Amino acid sequence: RDERRKRLQEAHASVQKFSDEGESAMNRSDARSFILASASEVRAAVSSVCGLSAEAWTAEEFVSQLQAKGHIDEALRDRTCSFLKESEDALFRSDSNLRDFQYSEWKSRSSSISASWLKIAASTKKGGPL
Repeated sequence: RDERRKRLQEAHASVQKFSDEGESAMNRSDARSFILASASEVRAAVSSVCGLSAEAWTAEEFVSQLQAKGHIDEALRDRTCSFLKESEDALFRSDSNLRDFQYSEWKSRSSSISASWLKIAASTKKGGPL
């Protein structure tokens, strides 16, 4: 039980670290760093539930890894996948225009998704990944 609590605390700390990095990037108006930090925040929260490191998962890998986990809410899985896909598109497409980037909307989405995953991690029974 102490090990489980320790892992949950580590997950919260990791999510908070990426959230803070995102805030810092937002204050500098650095959209690319902000998007990276927001996506990392979500991935860290996902990792807390699935017991696998999701830090480098693409949106496609996310779908394939979590489809086998039937207990994950499909709507949350879809929201997360959509968010990660949009993050990838914003960062890696050559025609991506970040001049009018909406920080507050993006932050709201990443925080909501991360909180949902952490809530699942906190409620996972003893035999689960956390």
